[in-house]
Amino acid sequence: MTAWDSINNRVYLHTRTGGLFVYDPTVGTDGEFTKLSTESLRKFHYTMEFDPENNILLASNGSNGDFYWWDVGNGSYSKQTLSATGDSVLKSTYQGPGLVYDPVLKKIIGWNGGTTVYALDWSVKRWDPIVSQGATPSTPQTRGTYGRFAYSPIQN
Repeated sequence: MTAWDSINNRVYLHTRTGGLFVYDPTVGTDGEFTKLSTESLRKFHYTMEFDPENNILLASNGSNGDFYWWDVGNGSYSKQTLSATGDSVLKSTYQGPGLVYDPVLKKIIGWNGGTTVYALDWSVKRWDPIVSQGATPSTPQTRGTYGRFAYSPIQN
């Protein structure tokens, strides 16, 4: 899984068994990978998003109820378990929920089915529901939403 760091213009990459890496495209002619952590996630079907407001990476599996985060702003590359309230829908039977950063709300938004999305209030570690006023989306793919859930500034 990967996430774009819009503050430092780099990509974070986490492999299931290899750990957390960062790719800096400005180093050398082809860029450079640097290993930040060897901690594995031990399961498949994760999705990850970067929050530039709080300088964190957030990863979720969905079907297993796992949420992990890394405080990359402080250089802390230790995987931490996120214990947030209100996230039971995101911990559904569907793998790889959609996660995206909303620069207007300055929050990570999660979706795992239905007409409600959830905004992560990082200051209190809570997923707040936002009910859609538009069309009802189709059922999420059982193999995961991942990047099929995207931010659109026109729809904000």
